[in-house]
Amino acid sequence: MNISAELSSIGKFGRTIGRLEYRSMSKTQYQISIAEEFARVPGGRYEWQGKKSGEEFLKTLLRPKFIEALAQGAGLAINFDGGEGYSSAFIDGSFGELAREFGSDKLIASLTFISYDEPLLIDEVLKHIKSAVK
Repeated sequence: MNISAELSSIGKFGRTIGRLEYRSMSKTQYQISIAEEFARVPGGRYEWQGKKSGEEFLKTLLRPKFIEALAQGAGLAINFDGGEGYSSAFIDGSFGELAREFGSDKLIASLTFISYDEPLLIDEVLKHIKSAVK
């Protein structure tokens, strides 16, 4: 059992309990810390707009880890803490595009979101995932 952060989605690997996330660690859980593994200050939507874009994050880290987690029947935890300036463009360019590729329901069931620093950011990410159209 692991208590870690706010979670706004209810999925196979986590559920909301107030402002805390409860997650069973009985299954493999993959993780991405955006600030530690990608960028402390993410960029815009597209790679041509500059460094550390949502498109780059999707290609280099998010999609490969998501596919790996799916193949293992595992969940993927996304940690937003330590970063700042997550723009709507970055979020849609990464999570929105992944939802268009795999479907919103699959993402919501497979992803866990962690954000102590900006708890409302989770709602923004979920909004982009749920509104994604293939």
